Amino acid sequence: MPPARSVLVAGTDTGVGKTVAACGLAAALRHEGSDVGVMKPFAAGAASPGAYRSGDAALLARAAGSGDPEDVINPQFFPVEASPYSAGRLAGMEADVNSVMRALDDLSTRHDAVVVEGIGGVMTPICAGYHVADLAAEMGIPAVIVVPTRVGSLGQALLAADACRSRGAEVRGIIINPFGGGYEPAGLAEDIESLGCARVLGVLPVGGDGADFGRSIGTSWL
Repeated sequence: MPPARSVLVAGTDTGVGKTVAACGLAAALRHEGSDVGVMKPFAAGAASPGAYRSGDAALLARAAGSGDPEDVINPQFFPVEASPYSAGRLAGMEADVNSVMRALDDLSTRHDAVVVEGIGGVMTPICAGYHVADLAAEMGIPAVIVVPTRVGSLGQALLAADACRSRGAEVRGIIINPFGGGYEPAGLAEDIESLGCARVLGVLPVGGDGADFGRSIGTSWL
């Protein structure tokens, strides 16, 4: 059973700021005195130099001050930049959800909060018939969805929240990332909330690393 103060950071798409948001939340929990575990269940792309093949996993570990081993923080790495479903097919691998759940159990015994960063958008396929939204539901931790301000993001936010809820995953809130033009953050936040999508927790800083953002929104909503 994951710790009560745990969260999965999802997105409407890839490249929308999930890593910045997840690092900010991990840093905020750590700042408030929590022992924080972090996890990037599935990562894909060119391997980074250093202790972690996934650059996202390395950033998460640094934000949390984590010394957990790579196979716990990032149970599965695909050397092809694509969804786990497509990358696995191209690389001759198979997405292993069971290894992810075992790693989550391990983190849950080590820490009193866990911040998980998804891959791609909430409907990114991990394996046939199983998406990031399904992973959130199986993990049993609430999701927050990162939404950019570009045109079309309102509809994508509504679809992402609906996809999570229809699979049994709780949507705890929305984080807005002001990039891509289109909406002003305040206007997008108003529309998201007025349409009943989810509560807007905050807006990521332009060009920031997320730590100040994490502290600004706090973690009382977890």
